[in-house]
Amino acid sequence: MSLFPENPVLGQQITGPSGEVWAFDGVKWTHQYAYSVPPVAPKITRIQAGEGLEGGGDRGNIVLSLSLPIPVEYGGTGALDAQAALANLGGPFLSKKGVLSAIEAIPGDIGEFYEKTLSANLSTQTGTSLSLGEAVLPPGDWDVWASATFRTGDNSLQMAAVSLSSLGSASPYNISGSGFIAAPQSQIIFNVPADRLLSANPRTTVQATWRFASPFIPSGNPQVLVTVRARRMR
Repeated sequence: MSLFPENPVLGQQITGPSGEVWAFDGVKWTHQYAYSVPPVAPKITRIQAGEGLEGGGDRGNIVLSLSLPIPVEYGGTGALDAQAALANLGGPFLSKKGVLSAIEAIPGDIGEFYEKTLSANLSTQTGTSLSLGEAVLPPGDWDVWASATFRTGDNSLQMAAVSLSSLGSASPYNISGSGFIAAPQSQIIFNVPADRLLSANPRTTVQATWRFASPFIPSGNPQVLVTVRARRMR
């Protein structure tokens, strides 16, 4: 049996079995749900996990999870942390704040610490200088300083100095420290003060200079030790 009457009149309305309303416009029956009973929103009746998914079910609270990291092409970030996620998605990089506890700062973080000790035997000439080598830092913004120890087997050491110099940096520097004693001693210890180094290729040359008190010729095995230290600035 048809829902619609055989001889409808203009404006006649009928209600269907699901509560929908129909109206006759003189030619045809027109669905009137927009003005009466709104359509029922679609509802998920069953979820089943597919490839790469865990979970599923057909009732209650359904939880689906993907194995991490979720690739970018599947709608994820392809990473397990915010910094890598931003890089993968082409976003701005997060500012590194350094460590907030007593743990050691990892390479590249604010607070990263570098240390290298260079040593050499001193010439027994009364005054001379020697390049001890280089301290090479990763590119960045660094504070650089040093400590130096000159020692001999007798009281013949009168003056000692160390310079740290770098070429090709955005902020070229040449800092030095020295120790001078009126009465010759067997050991001179001093610090080279800190300076800021900005560079994409920071190669720091360490130069040592010393003088023995004439007419003494030092005995034993005169040595110099210079420890270069650096820390990434805030």
